[in-house]
Amino acid sequence: MLIYKYVNSINTVSQSGSINTPALRGGLCRKVIVEAGTSSTSFDFSIKDDRDTTIRTYSNIDYKLDDEYVFPIEGENTFTVSGASADGMFNITLWVQE
Repeated sequence: MLIYKYVNSINTVSQSGSINTPALRGGLCRKVIVEAGTSSTSFDFSIKDDRDTTIRTYSNIDYKLDDEYVFPIEGENTFTVSGASADGMFNITLWVQE
């Protein structure tokens, strides 16, 4: 079993921001972590695939999302932080099992 880690960040402006990933190897996403730059920041986070289909949505996160729900992921995806209570950097880490 091969698990690889994808790391990136989003800098929000006007309480939102997004990034497009490079093509991710297909597999099962085993863990998602999104961490705001400050512990007092709340936010929403979503993942959409290259056909603009929503894969996962997380709402009302306080400071850090740490999710181990397993779901399939592949190709280019869009990660979006929205509704942030403050602008800043959000660090994103995914672990994907091939």
